[in-house]
Amino acid sequence: MVANCAGIICGVGAIRQSGDLELLYVHPSYQRRGIGRAILMVLESRAREWGVPTIRLTTSATARSFYEHFGYEFLPEESSPGYGVLYDYRYRKLLS
Repeated sequence: MVANCAGIICGVGAIRQSGDLELLYVHPSYQRRGIGRAILMVLESRAREWGVPTIRLTTSATARSFYEHFGYEFLPEESSPGYGVLYDYRYRKLLS
């Protein structure tokens, strides 16, 4: 998924058919405008089309509240120190 803002790529997202959300990024200049939400909704919709029961993702501390706002459940038992970041936070959302 690519978000285009007046001819500029302002956000991107990717999900695998396994249900792993691999990427969701919005350029800082375009954050807090609903672009991240729109990308996430499209990715969730695609997962539902594929019959994926659960979306799983790993994120950093800065995006935790974003995912929690959209119903993602924090998985402390699966979270751990990360590579290149202080901590990897793992989340899931059941699609039903």
